[in-house]
Amino acid sequence: MTSVAVQARRRAAALMLLLALSVIGAGCGLVTAGPTPVPALLPTASPTPLPLPRLLLLGVAAETPLRASLETWAAERGWLTDSFEANEAGLAAGLSQPGVQAIVSLGETPGLRSAFAGPVLVVNGVESAADSHVSVAGEPGARHDQAGFLAGVLAGLISRTERVAILTGTGGPHEAVYSAAFDHGLRYGCPRCELVRFGAAQATAQALLGEGVDAVFAVPGPTAASTLRSLADADVWMVWCDADGSARPGTRLAGEIRMLPEALAAPALTALLAGEPGRGWPYSVESNSMVLGNLNPEALSPGRERVLQEAREGLASGQLQIGVDPLTGVEP
Repeated sequence: MTSVAVQARRRAAALMLLLALSVIGAGCGLVTAGPTPVPALLPTASPTPLPLPRLLLLGVAAETPLRASLETWAAERGWLTDSFEANEAGLAAGLSQPGVQAIVSLGETPGLRSAFAGPVLVVNGVESAADSHVSVAGEPGARHDQAGFLAGVLAGLISRTERVAILTGTGGPHEAVYSAAFDHGLRYGCPRCELVRFGAAQATAQALLGEGVDAVFAVPGPTAASTLRSLADADVWMVWCDADGSARPGTRLAGEIRMLPEALAAPALTALLAGEPGRGWPYSVESNSMVLGNLNPEALSPGRERVLQEAREGLASGQLQIGVDPLTGVEP
């Protein structure tokens, strides 16, 4: 038999053996391995997203420097800002918003301290007091002696007749402090000036002219602005202080002393969020929340303005002492 025939027989035998083995395996229940089954994936619940932090404003009017500064402060931290009325209904509506982290209230909102345990800033809450989580800005504790002193310096610097009037009885709560501090400031700005005192109800243009007065200051109070406006015919320079937030008189304004709650709100909030206990942040020259504004160059020359600015800088540094008690106006 040839070698070719032998090889053909061997191949045929091998095929027969493979066929026999496959038949035997099938009869014994052997199966070839298939693909490994993949278990079905069960749906998992995704976490609920946390609400964005929110700054709640109560009674803070729109389009004011205070509102703008608070919105900027919140935006820099990625916070939202919401505004409501400063009453119980507004407080309830505000607290229903998600993510409230801090609250700023213009004045003391009823029920606020007990309803919210987080950081609270009360601005110009005249009867308010600081608490563990509550700071107060502006009032109470404002340095009205500094404001009165600067008003006196300004009035003395603009007077040419050396006769300056102060109007009392305007209904403000700090009349004694303003009156005493103004007198000291007047002597600083114009040592030779004489101070003429008028009650607001008795002040008329004719009375001022009869006394030779050419500069006048009204103690801050509810009737201060209207009293000054009634003196428009007197042709005198007026010095204004916006301690009560009322509108300034529109005639013959030589300059003003301005209170800026927006200068206090941001640092006060930042301190509360840093874990510092609540405290007072009063208006003062040294905190830059009491500034000179709207100085009229027709009334105040550059040289005299420099004297006024030096007085303010002296108060801020503590080198210039007013000489009256800041709470009572009494001289020591």
